[in-house]
Amino acid sequence: MTETMGQRLARLRHHHGLSQGQLAAASNLPQATISRIETVQVQGENMLLGTAMRLAWALGISIDVLAGMPDQER
Repeated sequence: MTETMGQRLARLRHHHGLSQGQLAAASNLPQATISRIETVQVQGENMLLGTAMRLAWALGISIDVLAGMPDQER
């Protein structure tokens, strides 16, 4: 089964030991945005590039990892 962007974001967030609120604060995004992504109310392909950049930066990962390019994840 292919992982959705929301599932990937939740997994990466948990891996970094962050709550949605903590990731929201670190990425300067509303917690509701993170919740909508994780619950697939916002599809990965519909996520704004700026949102993806903020999330990746806050998690200390590249956008490639957030996008699910497995060779980039460590």
